[in-house]
Amino acid sequence: AQIDLGKLKFQWQGLWQTATAYEVDDVVHDDGSTFVCVTAVPNTNTVRPGENDSFEIMARGVNFRGEYDAQATYLHLEIVTHNLASWISIQSEEFVGQEPAERSTFWALLTPAPASRLSPLPLTSFPLIPKTTPTPPP
Repeated sequence: AQIDLGKLKFQWQGLWQTATAYEVDDVVHDDGSTFVCVTAVPNTNTVRPGENDSFEIMARGVNFRGEYDAQATYLHLEIVTHNLASWISIQSEEFVGQEPAERSTFWALLTPAPASRLSPLPLTSFPLIPKTTPTPPP
């Protein structure tokens, strides 16, 4: 089987950058969404893809990445879990090695961790059952 490389269309360019030239079928990530370039963009461009007629949206939204990984590269609006909490990345630039934490400039807390994993119920929560002696059948 032969693959016609001329039919491969999209070219992933990564995170959108200002003052960068893009060609038709270049694909970029910006502000939590993926865009495809539909008309050439000169390197003098400073208009983000979501506000630029030269780009069309491919996919909109956030990206769930699973458990936080200190070695992974994260983009804007990516969600991770860490220490039983859910976090969303708030940086517009890609980053690595920024552990989710309160007052972080890289992450915002979506869902806090439970106050405790499982706490035993106190014995006073259950009604006392009186001890009875079985009556033998007649």
